[in-house]
Amino acid sequence: LYQYYRDKDEIALHLLEEHQKQGRAVIDAGLERLADTGVPLDEALSGLMTDIVAMHAVDPALNRFLGQVIYLAGKKTHDEHDARYPALVEKILASRPDVLVDDLATAALVVSNALGALARWLVHEAPRGVDADRFVAETTRMISGYLLGRGGSNEE
Repeated sequence: LYQYYRDKDEIALHLLEEHQKQGRAVIDAGLERLADTGVPLDEALSGLMTDIVAMHAVDPALNRFLGQVIYLAGKKTHDEHDARYPALVEKILASRPDVLVDDLATAALVVSNALGALARWLVHEAPRGVDADRFVAETTRMISGYLLGRGGSNEE
């Protein structure tokens, strides 16, 4: 490997870039489903979260290692990777007539960060015995309810 890379940090950054490329493909496919107004919102969200969980579960040790790489790299590469999703999610939410939140920009941040953080928690930090399918279903119900205006008043 050292004939291709200068040091272990360069190898780690390459692994991170490849992981992010694979992650983008998974997320982009899920966002295409979310953008399809023919697919019910809860079904699209559930599929997206299930796919993110599956992606992180492929090699949990590698994912934990890459988390450390992100931390040591000053989070810059992770921020660049995640930066495009809130704007894209906002556009998708705006195109869905079933989404009833008032502030789409904030809703997009909530949805993007909640799905990613909860999926990572489920794979890497959840205590033994947590039913992954049930957790995904409850997360989907929570986010769908929020977006569909079923969680309380939209007034401030």
